[in-house]
Amino acid sequence: MIWAALVFSVALYIALPQLTEVEVDPEGGWRDLKLPLTAVGLLTVFASFAVRFFITPKLIGEGREQQAFASYVVSLALAESAAIFGLVLAMIGAPFREALLLFAIGFLGLLVQTPAFARPAGQGSP
Repeated sequence: MIWAALVFSVALYIALPQLTEVEVDPEGGWRDLKLPLTAVGLLTVFASFAVRFFITPKLIGEGREQQAFASYVVSLALAESAAIFGLVLAMIGAPFREALLLFAIGFLGLLVQTPAFARPAGQGSP
C-alpha cells in the first residue's frame, strides 16, 4: 500500500508542473541545478537499492521485522526523492523534458522495488 501511494505521488509530481502552468525560464537558474539534482537523484536511488537489497534482508534474517519494514519504507522514500528533485527542477522554470529524466529515475527506482518482485529469495516480505 505504501509502495502504491509513492508511485501515485510520482504521477502527481509529473502532472503538477503541467497543471500549474509554470512559466519556462529559458535562461533561468535551473541550468545550474540540473546536474547536481540529477547526480543526487541517481545517488539516492542507488542508496535505496542498497538499503532494500542489503540491509532489509539482513534485518529480516536476524528476526528484526519491524526494523526491516522501516528500512523498506526508507528505501522507497529514497527512490521517490529523485522524482521530487525533478519536481523542483520543473517548478523553478526548467522545461518539462529537462525534468523528465529525474521523474523516470524515481519511477523506475520504485518499480524495481515492487513488493511482489523485490522480495529477497526465501524470505518473507518486509
